[in-house]
Amino acid sequence: MIHIALTIDENYVRYCTVVMASILENNKMDDITFHIVANDLTSNSKTIIFNQVKNSKALVSFYTVPSLLLEAYKLKWGHKRLSMTVFYRCLLADRKSTRLNSSHAFL
Repeated sequence: MIHIALTIDENYVRYCTVVMASILENNKMDDITFHIVANDLTSNSKTIIFNQVKNSKALVSFYTVPSLLLEAYKLKWGHKRLSMTVFYRCLLADRKSTRLNSSHAFL
């Protein structure tokens, strides 16, 4: 089983599905689970992501990050605020403090 975590926001749904398509095309014999970490994805975006795997044996699970965990990451980089997806990756790296909301176990 291959587990792949992707941290995205609404602006990166298209690119997420491209990555998923490439992984599925090059790993046809493997069982793959995509763990999508994203707050506030629309139902349309989730449908687009689900449709990417519907003709394969891959699974997709969605996770949200509780806002309390994100309060420590109110940083600015130059004049542009960093995307919260950067901080999702930081939380994934720290397995002990990561508490993602989902109906599935993660990490």
